[in-house]
Amino acid sequence: MVFIGSPEKVIKHVSVVSSILFAVIGFALIYIDNNLPRKNRGSRIWFSVMAIGSGVFLLVALLEEATILEFGVPLMEQLAIVLLLLFVRSDLVSTYRRGVATRTDLLWLILIFGALSIYGTFRGFNFEGVSLNVRDLGPIIAGLIGGSLAGAAAGSLAGLYRDSLGDWIALPCAVAMIIAGVLGGVVGRAYPVPSDRLYLLIENQYRREIDMTDLVCWIRKEIDPELEMDDKES
Repeated sequence: MVFIGSPEKVIKHVSVVSSILFAVIGFALIYIDNNLPRKNRGSRIWFSVMAIGSGVFLLVALLEEATILEFGVPLMEQLAIVLLLLFVRSDLVSTYRRGVATRTDLLWLILIFGALSIYGTFRGFNFEGVSLNVRDLGPIIAGLIGGSLAGAAAGSLAGLYRDSLGDWIALPCAVAMIIAGVLGGVVGRAYPVPSDRLYLLIENQYRREIDMTDLVCWIRKEIDPELEMDDKES
């Protein structure tokens, strides 16, 4: 009993392990389904339920176990990139490539990448008082896949959320997301991007956003040389 601990801790650890196992099994099934012949694959509703459910199970495990919470958020973000790869190779994207997408497909595209943009709004990089984020990435991808209408709608969805946060740049940021979606659609129609290259484009853009911290650091030191002196003193 000393090794195991109290019953409450045992139940908690079992819950964490079970949630992780359910999440891993769910993502494994998604991967296996993605490699099946097209006619044998699950529906888009099945894909969405499995992806969201597995993500929730993993998130529950990360939130319950404080010792891995520090590593949990970066893990979830890396996992999101994997899910994005599976998505751009899914049947939903191919329907747009073949020009047979329905209104339901359009709705899913708007909701998924609108949610991605909302996530990018509050999960930014705060560096020396400057906020960097990837909220424009969602509307751009929606535009590349589904056209300017999908991009603008995803940008509008995220823009409403950004505007609800207030401050004087809320409206310009909201408008910028809509414009990003429209431009993504224009570029996507003029220069069609294959699924594999689309994934590489997304990952490259995400990494560039992270690397912007170095650029901001350099700009701030050029504008305010005392900042570099303060850093050296500290």
